[in-house]
Amino acid sequence: MLPQGISAFRHRSVFVKWLAVFNLLIIGSILVVGLVSYHTSSALLIEGATKTSGIYMEQARDNIDKELMVLESVTQQISLQSNLRRVLYMSGGSDGTQSTYVELVKYFSSVKLSNPLIHALWLDSMNTASIVSNDAKYEKPFFYSKVFPTEPQVDWLSASSQRGTVLRDLGRFESNGASLLIFARPVPIEELPYRGAVSVA
Repeated sequence: MLPQGISAFRHRSVFVKWLAVFNLLIIGSILVVGLVSYHTSSALLIEGATKTSGIYMEQARDNIDKELMVLESVTQQISLQSNLRRVLYMSGGSDGTQSTYVELVKYFSSVKLSNPLIHALWLDSMNTASIVSNDAKYEKPFFYSKVFPTEPQVDWLSASSQRGTVLRDLGRFESNGASLLIFARPVPIEELPYRGAVSVA
């Protein structure tokens, strides 16, 4: 009886060992396949995310370029307006006719309404003490301190007339709780010295 029990135990012991080895092989191969799959899929995901972000960056750059071309075109059209030229050529002591300012304010307002990216639009003339914006005509100190105060403060005329007739990026400014990019174009575009600047925020 005892030798038969020992042989049965040994037989069961060998079977259990083989079963344990078989289970370990299966679990090991599952772990290896899982790790390889994880590394492969994570590499593929990273590569896909990199390609996708590159495509998004390229589209964003193209959109920014298009918007800058639109701003360039809009400011060029503005600089050719007859009422803007009348304001630029007014003498220092003259405020000009009220109708010229009203028409220019209406034109600036229509430009702002037709271009959703424009937050504010104004003309700063060297010959007058006034600012003409898309809202109204203001005295310069009042406009730059109350209507459109910026941090940091800037001498807009000198900043906008430093680099020729092209639309110039003046930088990012804080104004009335909003962070704005401001561009300016010296006017008139065809002659020197410049008599003012059209600014767009």
